[in-house]
Amino acid sequence: MVDFSDMAIAAYGRGQDLSSTVEIQDLGATLALTGSGWKRVEFAYDITKNTILEFEFKLGSLGEIHAIGFDNDRVPSANQAWQLSGTERWGLSDFSSPSPRVGEWRSYRISVGDYFTGSVGYLTLINDHGVSNPTAASLFRNVRVYEQELAATAKVQPQRPIINFSTATITSYGQQDKSSQLSYQDQGDSVLLSGNGWKKLALQYDVTKDTVLVFDFKSERQGEIHAIGFDDDDRNSSNRAFQLYGTQDWGRQEFRNYAVPGAVPGAGAAGVTGAGQWQRYEIPVGQFFTGAMNYLTLINDHDVKPRDARSFSAMCRCLSAAAAPKKCRSTWAISRA
Repeated sequence: MVDFSDMAIAAYGRGQDLSSTVEIQDLGATLALTGSGWKRVEFAYDITKNTILEFEFKLGSLGEIHAIGFDNDRVPSANQAWQLSGTERWGLSDFSSPSPRVGEWRSYRISVGDYFTGSVGYLTLINDHGVSNPTAASLFRNVRVYEQELAATAKVQPQRPIINFSTATITSYGQQDKSSQLSYQDQGDSVLLSGNGWKKLALQYDVTKDTVLVFDFKSERQGEIHAIGFDDDDRNSSNRAFQLYGTQDWGRQEFRNYAVPGAVPGAGAAGVTGAGQWQRYEIPVGQFFTGAMNYLTLINDHDVKPRDARSFSAMCRCLSAAAAPKKCRSTWAISRA
């Protein structure tokens, strides 16, 4: 684990590190970066195809770019850094949250070798806020860089980046899709499904015993069935879908725990409306079924009038359990809608 108290920390990039403060906490396990800070930490390491970067991140106050990465010089390299949050786009976006949660620790596990390899000299930490009075704040803790040991006979599926819903092929699923609308947000990282929507997204993936589906979900208005799953054809399969919310029972029920704080009775027949909050899900799909899948399925069922149920999904990706973070992220991550 990186001990920041023993590391040499300096400015990263020319003219980028302005009015920033670094504070080392937890006996070196945590680094807090405030203001508009671009920092490089001396960290010599040979990145291989098996290198893993594991850490926890907390957004203290939103800035323009919050990121972590590696470099071998002082010139910022967007192709060797992963943006985690921020109002501007910079760096690799596979782990960026479009709707960040201030004050909440989140765990990350990045297969660095899937993006680049070679010798690096620095770990880079970015908390950009290029305004006259920068207030952005980032906290990084429990940072580990190590080599993942893979069994010689193990079949490892490549990690997929966060799904871009705006470029994916999405069509009706079964005979249930009626009067539904799709809209994309956060440059395709999120999708909103409203009305009476049953959708399938073309995605060929071999679900194994280690497959995990990770995503964020939010509902602004409750319908009858809010669910997500996989399928290999166009026939609705309740045994391959996980219900998250809704007034009716359909699909697997192990993850039906979404709650709307402060919800009040709504005008629609489904009965609940409110300012729903994002909830993170990590579903070990391989514990329920395995096999070759052709589709990711998204369900927002509300076949009464008015058909006004609304579901958002976000930050979706698919990995194997061995490559999934220990807490928040897993095999498959779904982009936030």
